[in-house]
Amino acid sequence: MWKHGGYIELQNPPKRYSILDIDKLIDLCGCSSEAQFRSTHNQLVKDSIQSGCCFLQPDWSEAIAVGSQQFIADIHNQLNCKPFGRKILKRVDTFILREASDAYDRHLLAKKTPLSTNNSYYLPINCVESGG
Repeated sequence: MWKHGGYIELQNPPKRYSILDIDKLIDLCGCSSEAQFRSTHNQLVKDSIQSGCCFLQPDWSEAIAVGSQQFIADIHNQLNCKPFGRKILKRVDTFILREASDAYDRHLLAKKTPLSTNNSYYLPINCVESGG
């Protein structure tokens, strides 16, 4: 139902600016065509919904990247400019690159409150247009 989700990208890929390599995905899934891949994917989603397995899987929904050990190492190296708490974790058949949520919190330790009129700064200049 969410138009920006991966389901729409897979079932009705845009003609331009796709973020997925559909051909590679079809090959990795062992499908022989786009039509077979879409049909299989659609059925898997329907089966998951019917079985009640509609929940977030943190390894997929909270990871920076998921894939082979080499892929994750490459992504980690490419993002190495400020690796606050980034960790490579091994799972049964894959690797994930995660970043702890406190990596962001440490920069946001200031008091978090709604904006108020007390946080305004007025410049000491005269904004009256001069005639001349």
